[in-house]
Formats: sequence, C-alpha cells, structure tokens
Amino acid sequence: MRRFKIVTLLFCAVVFGQTPVDQSPSAKLQALMNSVPPSEFEAAEIKPCKASDPVPGCRTLHDLLSMSWAVSKDMIFGEPGWAKSDLFLVVAKEPEGTGKPGDSLEAAERYAQMLRKLLVDRFKITYHLEDRLTPVYALEVGKKGAKLKESAGPGDDYENCKNQMRAPGVRTYECDHVPMQMLASWLPHQAADYIDRPVVDRTNLKGAYDISLHWALRRLADGIANGALTAGGDPDETLTIFEAVNQQLGLRLSPTRLPEASVVIDQVEKLQ
Repeated sequence: MRRFKIVTLLFCAVVFGQTPVDQSPSAKLQALMNSVPPSEFEAAEIKPCKASDPVPGCRTLHDLLSMSWAVSKDMIFGEPGWAKSDLFLVVAKEPEGTGKPGDSLEAAERYAQMLRKLLVDRFKITYHLEDRLTPVYALEVGKKGAKLKESAGPGDDYENCKNQMRAPGVRTYECDHVPMQMLASWLPHQAADYIDRPVVDRTNLKGAYDISLHWALRRLADGIANGALTAGGDPDETLTIFEAVNQQLGLRLSPTRLPEASVVIDQVEKLQ
C-alpha cells in the first residue's frame, strides 16, 4: 500500500459544472457524489500521527473530510475539537486499473469517493447536507472581457502544472487545460493570504484555458503599498492576486453572499 495523496482531489469540484444550473448547491454536491459508480479501496489503513513527530502526509480529519467532499474547509460543521487537531495518515491501495486522480475529472471524484467511504466507515460518521448563505468571492468576467487562450489538444494532465515561488515574494502559476471551476477551486488554497472565503465560478465560460498568473505575496504587496519595501523592475510582480486575476486574465473576484453546500456532521467517533 502507499500513502494516499489527497491534494489532487481539490480539483474534483469542477464536475459541478456538469449538473443542471437550477439545482441547489447541496443537490449539486449530492449529484457529484453520485457521478461515479460506488467504489472503495482494495485495502486501507488510517494511522494516528504523533503531534510531536508528524510524518509527511498527516492530515486532520477536518482536512480529509474537506478533500473527500470537494468543499471548502469552512463549509464543514459539527465536528468535535479533536477532528481539527489530531493528525492521521491514510495508507491505501486502490483497485487495479483505477488510475491517478489527475488522469480525469471522473478519476478525481472516484478517489474522493473512496476516501469518503473509508472515513465514514472507520470514524462511524453520519452527516447531512444543507445550503447555507455564505460569504464568497464570485469569479466573473471583467468589464473589458476575458483575456484567456483556450487550450488545444488533450487535457486533464494537471500534474504538469507549475506552481512556484520566486524571490523576493512572487508566486507563479502556469497550467494548461484549466476549466474555470478548477481555477475557482484552486485560488483560495494558493492565495490564502488574500482569499479568506470560497471562490464560486460565475464566468459562464465552458472551455478549458491556458492559465499564466503571477502576483506578489500579501506581505510584499502591503510592504510596497505602505513604502516599507521597494518595487522590483517588473510591475506585474507587485500585483495583488485580485489585480493579477483582473489584469492578466480579464476576470474579477467580487465579494458577495451566495447559498453554498455545507456538510453537517451529526455523529463521529474516535478511532479505537
């Protein structure tokens, strides 16, 4: 068995775009959960990690649940305190022919489903879904139109995306075949110093695009804005994530409140 890599599962939320637009958020989440045939790991273990000496790959139950339902961590409610503090390592063997989460959107949701079933069974979780009015950022097309290049050729190979840090504090993201729902899922995780709420795709753009984005970390942008730091030679490297999304992609992040799907944990038990 191998350690289960859950980071890729963040992108399985993009299949929300395949559900009818008039469905409620919780109905869309349920449709996502039903979008692939039932499956489970061939073998799996969940091992407690020592907080004093954590093994790489250890996660809280709260983090694992977020990955398995493809929702923001802020949209999971009802767990006891230990679910956000105790660390666990998932070691699992997937069925033969499953592939990797990055192979396709269906494969990503299949992995999420296997993780979800494992967590529900081992922690004896009962839950229900409900819609909650939530502060979000709406990802929208800017006033001057999108500045996006539609991708050509086969896609879904997200493992080749480049997400890097450059001195003195500039982040870069280069990725091909990116649906807007995937970009919306990715932004709160990679620009968490700016974005403190879920991002919801409201662009109505149905294609997959080549994305090139770079921006200054908040501490750098704030330092330049208040005169404590000096800007570099490239003006793009002083942009906040909001300015970069607007100027480089022709999109905007608008704060608003929308109904969002949430997972409410009714019961959960510690591992014995």
